[in-house]
Amino acid sequence: TEPPSGTYRAVIKNDAASALLGAFMGSASAEAIQKGKSRLAGKRGQRVGSALFTVVDDPDQSVLRHMAFDDEGVPPWRLEIFREGVFVEPLYTLYSASREGARPNGRGRRGGAAANVSAGLINAFVPAGGDDLEALLSGIGAGILITEVQGLHAGLNPVSGDFSCSARGFAVEGGKKARALRNFTVSGNFYDLIAGIEARGSDLREDLSDPFRSPSLALAALSVSGSDRD
Repeated sequence: TEPPSGTYRAVIKNDAASALLGAFMGSASAEAIQKGKSRLAGKRGQRVGSALFTVVDDPDQSVLRHMAFDDEGVPPWRLEIFREGVFVEPLYTLYSASREGARPNGRGRRGGAAANVSAGLINAFVPAGGDDLEALLSGIGAGILITEVQGLHAGLNPVSGDFSCSARGFAVEGGKKARALRNFTVSGNFYDLIAGIEARGSDLREDLSDPFRSPSLALAALSVSGSDRD
């Protein structure tokens, strides 16, 4: 069934949370910030999200994604991009670091032999919390569980942070997963979303093929467009 349109408390499952948050991590590149293509411009050292929003990029925590050097020959180290909601440090290439007189942090990536270097994640993740999925659902009481997001990049504005994408999931009633929901759209803004994180799940996504991973997240509010029928 389609959910009625409205604003819901929500849990976004780890796979969907990884896709949605990961789509905006390019906003943390120094190049995007320097070119005015990121709302993080001028926000270094400032709180931009919930105290539960931390993003660590740690090459040493993954054998699969470990790199001794980036594609510009710079050794990458464990980097806290966001710490407890505060924007700590962007992703630098040699060029973007030199523009600020900053120390490059080994995030220069080249898509191919003839491609230009751009900043990219290596093995980034939102650390797991202490609650399993059932506890997250119990915590929101009534709302919606998002298990899948589709067509994300077509409905995403990395500069403003706005997103709109189709989704699938379940109603949450009495703190438990209820009926399946489909044919609806979720929309909002990345910065509102990270500011509204209320709890982190213990189920950090394990697929190391992706440079960004997240556990399930409980959100204070998520806008849903579905059925407007009574």
